[in-house]
Parts: sequence; structure tokens; C-alpha cells
Amino acid sequence: MAFYLIVILAMAWLVGYPVAVKSEPRAAPADPCALVPADLVALLVPAPGKPEPEVRNNQPFTNRAECAIRTDHDAATTNASASLRIEVERNGSRGTESSSSHSQTDFANGKRYEMQDSIVQHRVNDLRGIGDSAYLTVDVPRSSGSGSAAAQVTVLRGDIIATVMYSASPSSDEQVAAAAVRVARELVKAVR
Repeated sequence: MAFYLIVILAMAWLVGYPVAVKSEPRAAPADPCALVPADLVALLVPAPGKPEPEVRNNQPFTNRAECAIRTDHDAATTNASASLRIEVERNGSRGTESSSSHSQTDFANGKRYEMQDSIVQHRVNDLRGIGDSAYLTVDVPRSSGSGSAAAQVTVLRGDIIATVMYSASPSSDEQVAAAAVRVARELVKAVR
């Protein structure tokens, strides 16, 4: 039986068909919010509530972990509020793609969607110095003077796609963008 497998693989190689070895995705972190320094979370989210992590490991192609920290309005002493949501995806191989090629494809498709197909209009800017590639997405304001703003940073590093979504009120596009970039830098440094 092993002989036939070797013959089939050799024939595929000779004909030029790509041969991929399946690799399972590595485990996603148990709580991505715990990877961000607590003092940074406290600075960005007034009266932060308890994180709500959700992890889906042991998946065939992509393991995911996500969490959210939101202002606990019962504990808040002001009307300021914020939400920090973090997602980490670890990809394994898919078809003829290696785990990092799988991540590159998904990252590119996500960026393309944000630039062209999204229902909400965004400004998308490339970021330098974070991971292998990264981009910042900021919602185009619908009405001026609302006082709230939202931004998202998506980072590609090897087999990992990390996404940070941050919104705050009162705030500005510049403030939420800077905050999301800062969290993304910390997150990418901490993910192993």
C-alpha cells in the first residue's frame, strides 16, 4: 500500500501537480484579552467589564479565539464607554496551501472585502511595522458630531491573523485608530 502512495506522489510531482502535506492549525490562545496588558485595557475601556473569551480549537483548518471587553455601565462613573474586541485565528494547511499561504489568502480576501464589498463604507490604510502585513480600517462617518468612533486593525503574521476592533464614545477617528494600533502591537508581540 505504501508503495502505491509513493508511486502516486511521484507521478503527481512529475506531472506538476502541487502536493501538499496536511498540517493541523496550532492552538489559538485561551484568552486573547489576557495577552493585552491590563493597564492598557484600563486606559482604553472605562470601567472595564469582565472579558468574554470564546475559543474554538481542534478545528480542521482554522482555530479561533475571540474575546470582548466592554464598559460595565453599572460600575461606570461617567457616560464614557468603549468596547475592545480581539480575534486570533491560527490556520493550518488547506488544499495545496501551506498554513501561512492559507493565512495570506484569508488576510487578502478580508482586506479586499473591507475595501470594496462591505456594506459600511471604510477608509483602509496599510500599516508598517506590525507583523508581516497589516491594515487599519476606520468607518467613514455617517453624521458629524455623533461623538463616537470605531476602528479595526487586522494583522498577518505567519499562520496567524489577529484582529483588534475598538470603539469609544466620546472619541475621534484618530484616537480610536491610535488605540487599535497600540493594542494590535501588544497582541502580536504576545501571541506565540
